[in-house]
Amino acid sequence: MKLLMFTVGSSEPKFGAFVQEKIIDLNEIASLAKISLAPSIQESLKSTSGLSDAEKVITYAQENWNQLPENTVWKEDQIEWLPVVGSPEKIICVGLNYKHHIMEMKREMPSTPVLFAKMATTLNGHKQDVPYIDLSNSLDYEAEMAVIIGKKGKNIKKENALEYVAGYSCFNDVTVREYQFRTIQWMQGKNFDGHGPIGPMLITPDEIENLANSKITLRLNGQVMQESFIGDLIFDVPTLIEAISEIMTLNPGDIIATGTPSGVGFGRTPKVFMQRGDVVEVEITNIGLLQNTIK
Repeated sequence: MKLLMFTVGSSEPKFGAFVQEKIIDLNEIASLAKISLAPSIQESLKSTSGLSDAEKVITYAQENWNQLPENTVWKEDQIEWLPVVGSPEKIICVGLNYKHHIMEMKREMPSTPVLFAKMATTLNGHKQDVPYIDLSNSLDYEAEMAVIIGKKGKNIKKENALEYVAGYSCFNDVTVREYQFRTIQWMQGKNFDGHGPIGPMLITPDEIENLANSKITLRLNGQVMQESFIGDLIFDVPTLIEAISEIMTLNPGDIIATGTPSGVGFGRTPKVFMQRGDVVEVEITNIGLLQNTIK
């Protein structure tokens, strides 16, 4: 499934799916089909049925496509995209998880995952503006793959870890470098409001044939700045889930941002930082393309 959250005009947030190149309103269609469905991706993940009810609604929509009311089907240019998970309990980010990025940041190779947190107030949607920070001209990009947790787990073993994954999305760990390096803790530079775009959709694992072969690319104003493969992660998704769940309980809707490849602006000579009007894109094969403008 390809799931999303969106609004149309001044509407309340809608739970949607991408079907036949269109966006469908799952809750409206669920009412027609007399299927019980939670109002959002996050609430669905918390429910006992998980995303299975959304799958039933999508099946109904496909079987009754020509009879769907006009207000249940939308074109992409008619909607406003929201973060796929709007208020997760946790956003756990992984630093230094690609070899060449570690080298460009002049860090030592980690023996265990390097973890830090972003807050829910950083989250932003596809095609939404990312705020420029006048306090510092050091606004940097970091293309990442986000893992959305689908069920509660503690002390999860690697061999079972993928059972806890609801889906994947594109993520940009926007960072104000000057603030990041003011102290040995990174929190300050990672948590400005709106500096965590995620989307455009949550892609369920069955949609991805070989995750390791998926290419991750970041373009700044059309120029490729970062490029690698998910298979190049030092700590892969099962390893990260095992390590994080050893420390804390993972809950439905939690987000794990898995780290960024080399090519960040801070690591370049001369340094390249984002400015107002810049368009930044994170694209991951089979997962999507996340686009934002710096404003």
